[in-house]
Amino acid sequence: MEMRLAAVRRGHNMVKRDRDSVGLITQKAREFRGYAASYRGQAADTRTETALRATIAKQFPQLHNREESPRLLLEIRLP
Repeated sequence: MEMRLAAVRRGHNMVKRDRDSVGLITQKAREFRGYAASYRGQAADTRTETALRATIAKQFPQLHNREESPRLLLEIRLP
């Protein structure tokens, strides 16, 4: 009888541990999905900015050079 109770308790503990593990993994997955969405948004913004810079460089080369020169100087100064 005691063996059966021990087996039931052990089984219950295993199920509880598994349920807790799945809960933690699900929480982490939700967190990482949020990060991935944020990074996709940042990548889209970067692509848009790059395309706009290319358009400005073609249509307004003087304006582009005036805007780009200080940026290049800042990049050189930063480590």
